[in-house]
Amino acid sequence: MSLQICLPIVAILLLVVYVLLNRPQKIIVADAGPTRELTAKEQRKNDSYAHYSTIKLQPDKTLQTRDYIMVKVDGKCMEPRGIKDKCIVYVKPLDKNIYFKKQVKLEDVLLIYLHDKGVYKLRILQNYDNEKQLITYRYMNNGEKHISSRTHNPNDVVGVVKYIKE
Repeated sequence: MSLQICLPIVAILLLVVYVLLNRPQKIIVADAGPTRELTAKEQRKNDSYAHYSTIKLQPDKTLQTRDYIMVKVDGKCMEPRGIKDKCIVYVKPLDKNIYFKKQVKLEDVLLIYLHDKGVYKLRILQNYDNEKQLITYRYMNNGEKHISSRTHNPNDVVGVVKYIKE
């Protein structure tokens, strides 16, 4: 093949790779409060985008945002855990090939997807019931724990909050 044909092809391939590597990362919104009559469409309209980046956590530890789900918190029910309204949290997605209890421990803050409503929630894992469903809670405005009105299936857990961006 001649150089005149190869050069444009290589340039196009490099451009495609560059665009794929630099595409913005979606920041989803998760409700951190009582379950409102919020439609998935209403919650999704608040989603936004950011570029992937590397965040320095400690002198010898960094976080690659592409390895996490970025979530913007909507609500104040996680403030006693240091998660404020409108802050960004980084959620480590669960690996469906690894046993749930090896990835999640009691008192972890979970990102849960409510399939019936099509929305995301943040809840804290308190325990398991006899059916192996998750008993979760959130905090009330006065700082008291409030047990969730429903249990959750472990398959509905998207991931665990690992880092909070102030």
